[in-house]
Amino acid sequence: MTAKSIIATLNDVNQTLQVSNKIQGLPTIKARCGCQIKDYIAELCQLAKQEGQVQGKFNDIKFIINKADTIEQALKNWDTLRQIAVDKYQQSPEYKASFKQSLIDLANKKEKLKKLMVEFETLDWQSFEKILSWLYSISYIADDMNITVDIDTILGSFKVNHFHANANLNKDFRPDDKDNVARYIIGQAIDGFEKMGCPHSVILSHIKAWQEKAWDTGIVVKDLI
Repeated sequence: MTAKSIIATLNDVNQTLQVSNKIQGLPTIKARCGCQIKDYIAELCQLAKQEGQVQGKFNDIKFIINKADTIEQALKNWDTLRQIAVDKYQQSPEYKASFKQSLIDLANKKEKLKKLMVEFETLDWQSFEKILSWLYSISYIADDMNITVDIDTILGSFKVNHFHANANLNKDFRPDDKDNVARYIIGQAIDGFEKMGCPHSVILSHIKAWQEKAWDTGIVVKDLI
């Protein structure tokens, strides 16, 4: 859901919920980056005891808190507003078009995954170029939580072919050695599969940099590390 869509849906919210975008000049506290909603509301409730009424904004949902409101009441009111915004957005043409496209994209990814796993069965383990190219392609797909990747098969094949997580770290890393850097990138990808079920997102830029570097001259198109 986009911030623009959420805000637009709040225009029709029931007045009894007291949406704060129709109230001006109330004291407020800006939510800090990474702050949890319950902690933010607790701060606002404390301020409301002093000011009588305050306004807040969290995830683009505006709301007010009165002096007598408990943290649980304020949290429930915010969640009600959030759900109203979600429900309204899901009825919009924008959402329906986005949802339809997401289903198409998911189907395409699943089909691509099937092809990649077939390619994986005959992957040339002597070619760093082909291994990294395959990892680049699978990374986009494995990162989707709606996609199930056969992690055991992938990790098993890398292990059998003598590739392991976190290879060539620290003093063992040689940035001017093409094969050394390739094994480092592959090791990082394996580490991502083991810990998260997919390669770390930075792997994409690492692979691209490795592919674009003119190793014979030492010219690097993009910084690798």
